[in-house]
Amino acid sequence: MVMDSSILSIIIPAFNEEQTIQQTLKELRKTPELKHAEIIVVDDGSTDQTAKRAASVPGIHVLRHKENIGYGAAIKTAVRASKRDFVCWYDADGQHRPENLVRLVQRVQEEDADWGLGIRGKDSPEILKRKLGKILLRLAVQIASRRKVADFNTGLRVFRTKWLVTYLHLLPNGFSASTTTTLLMIERGYRCAEVEIKTERRIGRSQVRLLRDGVRTLLLILRILLLFRAMLLFFIPGILMLLSGIIYSLWIMSINRMGFPIAGLLVIVTGVLTIFMSLIADQLSQMRLERFEDIAHPSYQESKGDSEP
Repeated sequence: MVMDSSILSIIIPAFNEEQTIQQTLKELRKTPELKHAEIIVVDDGSTDQTAKRAASVPGIHVLRHKENIGYGAAIKTAVRASKRDFVCWYDADGQHRPENLVRLVQRVQEEDADWGLGIRGKDSPEILKRKLGKILLRLAVQIASRRKVADFNTGLRVFRTKWLVTYLHLLPNGFSASTTTTLLMIERGYRCAEVEIKTERRIGRSQVRLLRDGVRTLLLILRILLLFRAMLLFFIPGILMLLSGIIYSLWIMSINRMGFPIAGLLVIVTGVLTIFMSLIADQLSQMRLERFEDIAHPSYQESKGDSEP
């Protein structure tokens, strides 16, 4: 199948990437399969020559944030500016190769998928000091999605623009936009296409900081569970508190031959309140996820088409 790049926008968030941005753009521009693609660079408040060097490459649309807001914020700015049917996320730091992007877009078009992921293979470089955080985050993602996800935060991904726009209000401004979109697409039942890719070691200094982003990872885990599995987050602790309070109270009553202990009653009441909190949190999360879904979900379009004469 011949890839149609005229319906593709390539989105490149960039923050202080003056060492790589020009080369990255030139590689994309000289790739024949991508010659008709729109390329949007969002300079996220860089303090170096990132924007100037990006603008020096012909045919590149450069958007700028006055200050650094975050990876997700840059993605949202570019998606809103795109007029193409598909948008692709592509890193500015030299990790990705244009041929992998071409393979991914071709796979999405061949399978008529709603989105696609470039799955990093075992031979792709990995930063060891981030491994523990990724393991914990992967566990949270798998609990939230109820399935094994091969690469939940890869920087190479493709979406049908109309589906992604539906959920832009849910995307955080930081690096966790990748993880959040993965869970959103899985949870809402969008068809995914995957290709295995090999990434290169990034050029320049990473914007990820171990302590700062470690705390953000823990907050992201909580955010993921609250958004996608709110009942699980509260219901299980509530049940455990309820059962432990009952068992403790019965044990104390049998030993002391007295009435219900205050401590046991407190634990039981806390457990009951936590269970009710899980029900309320679950309803709120579902309302938030479905707020803008209506006519924008493929299942709605298919059911509407089936009902028309």
